Amino acid sequence: MSRHADRRRAAVLSLLPAALCACRADHVRRDSTASAQPSTATAPSDASPDERAIRAATQRWNAAQGSTDTTELFSVFADQGVWLRPNLPAPILNKDSLRKFARILNTPSSDQTQETLRVVVASSGDLAYELGRFSRAGQRRGYYVRVWQKQANEWKLLATVPQAYEPAKAR
Repeated sequence: MSRHADRRRAAVLSLLPAALCACRADHVRRDSTASAQPSTATAPSDASPDERAIRAATQRWNAAQGSTDTTELFSVFADQGVWLRPNLPAPILNKDSLRKFARILNTPSSDQTQETLRVVVASSGDLAYELGRFSRAGQRRGYYVRVWQKQANEWKLLATVPQAYEPAKAR
C-alpha cells in the first residue's frame, strides 16, 4: 500500500471524533421503549430523508452480513471504508481488504439481529453517525457506531466499530 493511501486512511481515522462532534442533534432519534432484545427497527415517521436513507442502507448492510452473496456488502461499503471487526488478524481498511476477508465474514447466519437506536446527520449533510445494538443468539451482545458519508448522493459506510460485551450470567 502506498504512503499516500496510508496517510489518507490515518487522516480519515483521526477525523472521525471531530466528525462525530460536528454532527448536530437536530436529527437525533431515541428509542426509549426498545426491548432488551434488538430487532430490526424502521425509521420514525418524522425521520428526515437522510435518516431514512441511512436506515435503509443499514438494513442492506445487516442483511448482507448474513449472506454468502457479497454484492450488497460491497455496494454499501465506501472505497476507503474502515471496519474494526473483533477476532480478525487485521482491520478491514478498504474494499480490497473486505474482499480478502469476505469468506471469513460472510458465514450465513439468521440468528444475528441489529437495531438502529440513533442517527445524527451533520449540518453539512454529507456526514452522519449511527448508534445501534446487536445480538447474536444471546451469545454476543453489544453496541456499534457507524460513520456514513454521502458520496454522489448515496450514503456509504465510512467506518463501523462494534463493541461487544458478555451477557450477564444468571444466578
